[in-house]
Amino acid sequence: MLVDLGRIVQPTLSVIDALVGQSERVYSLERALTVRHWARDRKMDEMVLPSFEYRENWQNPHLDKRYGLDREQFQPVMDEYYALRGWDVTTGWPTRDHLVKVGLLDVYDPMVAGAERAKATLPPPPEAQPVPLLHK
Repeated sequence: MLVDLGRIVQPTLSVIDALVGQSERVYSLERALTVRHWARDRKMDEMVLPSFEYRENWQNPHLDKRYGLDREQFQPVMDEYYALRGWDVTTGWPTRDHLVKVGLLDVYDPMVAGAERAKATLPPPPEAQPVPLLHK
């Protein structure tokens, strides 16, 4: 019985590993394209944070009060996320090593060149604005 179970589970795990690997490749390519065409970087990612800094509209019954995002506590989470994705923690760009690892060797140089062109030709993104507090 145990041998039969092993034959059933093992192919499933290898299929899951393959799907996870392909999804990592797709997500890395998507990020590289947004860097290449719009110079997407960590600063742009952080522009949405003010939307999460206001206190929640409704209090979670399992918490003692309503919470908003604490940016100082969230920065290490973003650092860890970028590192896990294989992105540079400072710029938010996929690293050359990561792109090579996922089979996208030819993507890094065009990504960097395109980002430089985009920075030179596109208007800068608007400054992040605080979200008005509607619920007190």
